[in-house]
Amino acid sequence: TANLTLEPLGAIYFPHIASNSVWATEVGIINPSATETVTGTLRPFGDSGTAVSSALPVTLAPHGRRQITISQGFTNPDTIGSLLFESDSSSVKGYTKFYRSGLYRAAIPAAAKLNSGDIFLTHVTSDPSWWTGVSVLNTTSQAKQVSFEFNDGTTITRSLAANEHQKFLVSALFNGQTPAGIASAVIKNASGVIGLELFSSANQLEGIPLTDDTASTLYYPYVPTDPSWWAGMVAYNPSATACLLTITGYLASGTEEAPVTRTLNGTQKLSALTGAL
Repeated sequence: TANLTLEPLGAIYFPHIASNSVWATEVGIINPSATETVTGTLRPFGDSGTAVSSALPVTLAPHGRRQITISQGFTNPDTIGSLLFESDSSSVKGYTKFYRSGLYRAAIPAAAKLNSGDIFLTHVTSDPSWWTGVSVLNTTSQAKQVSFEFNDGTTITRSLAANEHQKFLVSALFNGQTPAGIASAVIKNASGVIGLELFSSANQLEGIPLTDDTASTLYYPYVPTDPSWWAGMVAYNPSATACLLTITGYLASGTEEAPVTRTLNGTQKLSALTGAL
């Protein structure tokens, strides 16, 4: 039986699929090669990690792209919890787009590598006008006990069976109401676990992958200046010690603005509108 522990040369994961009467999901697969054709198979799995629909063969010409709406590409789309694309190329890229027609949509990169350490839940909102959703997928053949260590010191443990996919609101970890002050978390014992988070308010939706990556330099490639738009930025310090952030803005021409600085204590998050900086 097909399972999620397969890791061929060109495996990319789509760790969360929502295709039902409320949500729709589209996945995209891109071949960045200018010369090579990519052949592969897109495999659907249920939340338990077992195959729930027929696999879909995919062929991508050089620089080719294939987009698939889950409800149109697979039978029983509401039973699909995740997808695995296996191919003969290690350079394939992908994305998942979640949307509710006429309301909002958000796109998140597919996972091209498995996490090997702690995962950072860098942005959680406890504002009652927002919700934060988490999706985690155990790609290993062993059960795991993962711990969510929140910034206020609260620790909540969840069990993940082998190959299991789970999705839940952060508020569900707190009996339906996220306590004030909850802003971020570290997911421990997460080797082999991948996932994403979504956050939404009214007609706004955004999301990010859950990874173990850290960096000393971050790029925010687009900041709108149209007064009808707003842009928020988040920066999270996963270290136990404080760090100094230097934030430099650039005009569209590339002209550098005067930098501003902020100090982030250990495990602290900066969340701000770019205009406020």
